[in-house]
Amino acid sequence: MTDTHTQIRNKLTKGIELSSNIEAIKRVIDNPNILALPAYPLQQELFKEVRTHMNAVLDTLNTLVKENEFDIAALEYSKWYSYEIPPIDFRWEHLNSPEHILATIKNDDGWEISAHIFEAAYENAKKLASSLYWEGDISKEAVFFVPVEGEFMYGFALKQSNNGTTYIISPIPLPHLENQ
Repeated sequence: MTDTHTQIRNKLTKGIELSSNIEAIKRVIDNPNILALPAYPLQQELFKEVRTHMNAVLDTLNTLVKENEFDIAALEYSKWYSYEIPPIDFRWEHLNSPEHILATIKNDDGWEISAHIFEAAYENAKKLASSLYWEGDISKEAVFFVPVEGEFMYGFALKQSNNGTTYIISPIPLPHLENQ
């Protein structure tokens, strides 16, 4: 991953953290018990005003984070490698589906990417496969991992229903798949 990608990811992570903090504050302010406490009318008006501004900031921040995440996925996939190869018929059962990985990302804070980035990456992978004449039908789909610059990155394998042609979308060149 380049320094630019790392910087953008760090900014997005901070944006997501800020968004989470704003949501936590909003939950406190939206608590009906807060407004039920004896307070001066000015304080109640202040809570209402803060809530309004928090909602606006949260909406804007969430929009920016989503838009930037999709941009990062598109940027990263502009340098990926795509291959059209003869059918791969065996050992798909040892790989996870994109849906399984997405569910894991959503349920596990240990992943360094968000569900939005993964979804965008998968959509971009399908676009790359389409550029190789993939017809859009899938009999099998899987996520695989390859070592890249000190980490494991995911790639995608799509098997076409029509004739079994398999499309591999990888973050690194796979020269053994060329000219097949």
